[in-house]
Amino acid sequence: MRSNVTITNTTLADNFASEVGGAVYALSQDQSRISVMQIVNVNFTNNVANSTGGALEVRSKSPQAFESS
Repeated sequence: MRSNVTITNTTLADNFASEVGGAVYALSQDQSRISVMQIVNVNFTNNVANSTGGALEVRSKSPQAFESS
């Protein structure tokens, strides 16, 4: 099953996670699934995680590509 996630034109602010990914946490454990995450024109402000990924944490066994503009 393929999953796509798109977050656009928003602000993610003042979020807290006790472990990882204060605002967004994405996990893909299966390499055979091709997942696409697009984050476009999103403002991350004052997000906190106690471990890693204060604003964004992405964990995947598949290769990742990131682009910022």
